[in-house]
Amino acid sequence: MRNRSNLAHIPRRLARRRSAAERSRAGFTLIELMVTVAVLAILAAIAIPSMSQLIVRSRMDATLHEFVSAINMARSEAVRRATRVTLCRATGPTTCGGAGTTWASGWIVFVDDLATAGLIDAGEEIIKSRSAWVGMDSVITSASVSGSISYTSNGQLENAFNLGQIAFTPKGGAASDMRYVCINRTGRPRVDELPCS
Repeated sequence: MRNRSNLAHIPRRLARRRSAAERSRAGFTLIELMVTVAVLAILAAIAIPSMSQLIVRSRMDATLHEFVSAINMARSEAVRRATRVTLCRATGPTTCGGAGTTWASGWIVFVDDLATAGLIDAGEEIIKSRSAWVGMDSVITSASVSGSISYTSNGQLENAFNLGQIAFTPKGGAASDMRYVCINRTGRPRVDELPCS
């Protein structure tokens, strides 16, 4: 008798399973959809500020890496070519800006072996240049760096100063995102989160 009663319930169980399977194929209920959208909104509210800070920091890191590479390139090219090589602040694709502390419009690395030191004369080779900085609010140098950084054939700074500083301020970043490129007496650059000392 027990066997028959167990068998009697089997068709009902299968019927329940079919109806549950049919319901799952029908789609989501409105409540399930609203809960999912609410969870996604909360996750987005948490993630978006972090993502924007990640983008600011990523741009800053790329900019600093590129600028430090340009300084190192100027130094190594001066040694390789056995002549003065200069990194200057740009005011155009082939024009150095002369004395000044704002480098926001980019830089130029060139062989500075003719008449005017720190400025591009006719016939001087431009090694590499960079147009205006992307994502930077300002790029300001200390007075000791001014409009150019020149290296001699031995890889030393032409005009040794105590300490050079270039401050990078990102657009949309906090004050804590500001970074500094510090150049010591020998001409070696380093990146720091604090003003150079």
